[in-house]
Amino acid sequence: MQVIENTIAKKYAIAFLNLFEKKLTIGCLKSFESFSRFLDANKLFSATLSIPSISLKNKIATLEIICTKQNINPLITKIIILLLRNKRIEILDKVIKSILFFHKKRLQVQKFIISTSHTLDEKEKEEISLFIKRTINDTVKTTFIIDKHLISGVRIKSDGLLWER
Repeated sequence: MQVIENTIAKKYAIAFLNLFEKKLTIGCLKSFESFSRFLDANKLFSATLSIPSISLKNKIATLEIICTKQNINPLITKIIILLLRNKRIEILDKVIKSILFFHKKRLQVQKFIISTSHTLDEKEKEEISLFIKRTINDTVKTTFIIDKHLISGVRIKSDGLLWER
């Protein structure tokens, strides 16, 4: 079931990006990220929208009022209404996350978090960044953090990749 939902979410996200990618500004992407965090914190939002005894007309009317009053980006409203009409609202969070993921992938920018057990000097940071760039052939944004839970070594993590050395 999970694999099917992820596949469907991916298809919605790619179709959405094909239609609206030129309208996605930095502010719009921040709205999508903020809304994704909202969905993670408020699981009842999607559950409420999936209640079958509430008519689609009432759901959409209420949603439009909420989105307007809360200044939610109109593109987010469109994807929610689309999922409501197609009875796929339960995958809303996956669709939003997929939109963000595939948009970044299309820009060929990947964010990596590099965790180490100790402080790295600038030369070591540059070598790690160069290793990642050579390996994936994309633009790379790195964030270095010290993780006291690591005994030794380096953990390099992005949305889809993980290296531990």
